[in-house]
Amino acid sequence: LQDLLKLSQEPTERDVELCGNCGDCKANFRKVGPRCPHCLLSHEMDRYKNRLFYHTAERTHERIRKEGQRAVAWWEEQLEQDEGAGAVRRGYDLLAESSERKASEFELVMRTIVKFLRDHLAHGGADGQGREASLLEKGRAHLQLLDALKKEFDKGGQLWKAQRERLEKLDELEMATMRIRTRYEGEEVEAEEELYK
Repeated sequence: LQDLLKLSQEPTERDVELCGNCGDCKANFRKVGPRCPHCLLSHEMDRYKNRLFYHTAERTHERIRKEGQRAVAWWEEQLEQDEGAGAVRRGYDLLAESSERKASEFELVMRTIVKFLRDHLAHGGADGQGREASLLEKGRAHLQLLDALKKEFDKGGQLWKAQRERLEKLDELEMATMRIRTRYEGEEVEAEEELYK
């Protein structure tokens, strides 16, 4: 999340340019630039999510087909509403949001152990040395930490999306205010200007 906080600073022109020309998130717009910091960070966010939640690695043909149908329906809806490319951009993570988040195997085991210890102590099964009570407290503390990490992940994901949307809006503003002109006679053209002069 430290990398996410670094992205929270005031965006530079370079940040806006990278976001606007990213070969990953703007592939639908035929952009072929280097990956933007948000796409690079999305891999880390996915790793974080996979440690907190259970995900089935196997995606069946049926599930892929349903996700594809849902994506096509969403695109058609955007076109019907006539919101244009800006609306399509906002849906870049449509399929990512469709994945189910279930408790990880580790969390299920921890919750089972804590429940067993709680029931064991409630029925007078303590050994007199307080080991079970100590284990119960440690288990509860660990589950509280896990719940806090899940909340942190959710807030981090919201921040990630907000930052990315801000850069996309700044890129759209830049594109709207850019002046395109023909080059003057004898004017030397920079490499990055060759596309539009």
